[in-house]
Amino acid sequence: MASKRSLQDPEERNLKRIKASTALTSLVSPWSFGWQNSLDNPGSLKRSLRNKHRSGPSAPTLLARDPITFLSLSKEIQDTIYGYVLISPSPLIAWAGMHVDEMEQWQHDEFGYTKGPASLSIPRYIEDSIIVEKTASSLLRCNSSISRQAAKIFYRKNTFRFFGEYTWGTVVEWLNGIGPVNREHLTKVEFGVRTPQHVWQLPSGVRTQLDEDFAEPARDENEREQVYPRSHFLHRPPGDDTDGVVENINPAIEDMMRLLGRCDSGPKLTISMLLRYRVVPGVSITNDHYPFRHWFGMDLPNVLECCRHLHTAGGEKKVAVLWKIQENVRAFGEKRHAVEGRGWEVVGEVEDELAATIPVPERLNFWDFMGIDTWVTLRRKRIYGTVLADDPSPHSWAGC
Repeated sequence: MASKRSLQDPEERNLKRIKASTALTSLVSPWSFGWQNSLDNPGSLKRSLRNKHRSGPSAPTLLARDPITFLSLSKEIQDTIYGYVLISPSPLIAWAGMHVDEMEQWQHDEFGYTKGPASLSIPRYIEDSIIVEKTASSLLRCNSSISRQAAKIFYRKNTFRFFGEYTWGTVVEWLNGIGPVNREHLTKVEFGVRTPQHVWQLPSGVRTQLDEDFAEPARDENEREQVYPRSHFLHRPPGDDTDGVVENINPAIEDMMRLLGRCDSGPKLTISMLLRYRVVPGVSITNDHYPFRHWFGMDLPNVLECCRHLHTAGGEKKVAVLWKIQENVRAFGEKRHAVEGRGWEVVGEVEDELAATIPVPERLNFWDFMGIDTWVTLRRKRIYGTVLADDPSPHSWAGC
């Protein structure tokens, strides 16, 4: 059943949030309403003090009322106000590397589409999230009691999204920046996942940048990050001297999991890897017009799962990693066994709403000419024993 918050009209929700923010700002102020009025009118304050002196100790005073502050409110009221001003129904941007005006255009694919789990509704972000980010930046700088409670709600109740051309080093910087206590509060972090950077592996196993004279997108690939050695979690089969395009994985991904594994307590954290439209790591399901550019192997999922198990499985704070994809429902059904054979576990699947309106006997014919999609949640199965690096891309020599 939908919550009351989700059923509210956006304008009504924003109005309540603005009112709550205004109320909180006034209550957090060190001045009570009575004192503030006196300070605005110094003559009034002097007259009040003079009357008290003349009338003696038994005379009533205008300043006897205790000031109303935010901390004097009950915890239930405090939490209600915090909820209105610190919780966003849309993801908050942990890092984007670009102005909000550029974000919509950046996430378009080659055909101008903005689809798939990795897509972000920029209008909803502007409407729901920016005001929360600004309010939080103020509250987290208040006195220790307010900032501590505000941070707990802010980091536990919101989803934080990494958007744009971030690196795993960027993520580590953010986790260090929010500090160990706030890392413990995290419950939902999302990553808009790009295809891993491609580099060339020589027969010796040494990796280099792509030859820009050979492959059309090589220059863009070479500018993304420096070339890293093969992850120590991945092993080449004995005697393997295959060369070709492989994935470049920043070792900072292990630093990220190491930081999360050091948390002494806290609720479970779910990391969602949001993939672009019709991209499934390790399996090519639908026809791709740019196979060289979009090839996505299993090295990144394998390394991430190895890091998660090594650094967080025995810790106090549990961490789950989910991969979310959007694929053609018929094509995914035909290759589901291939997906599971690559080490994936299907933990959730939801068809487009349109599919539910079509009578079951008519669905097969309908799928042939209508691209009904399914939203699938995958989890990398537990890895045992030696992890072999993926073979180089089968499209290494396509050059386009």
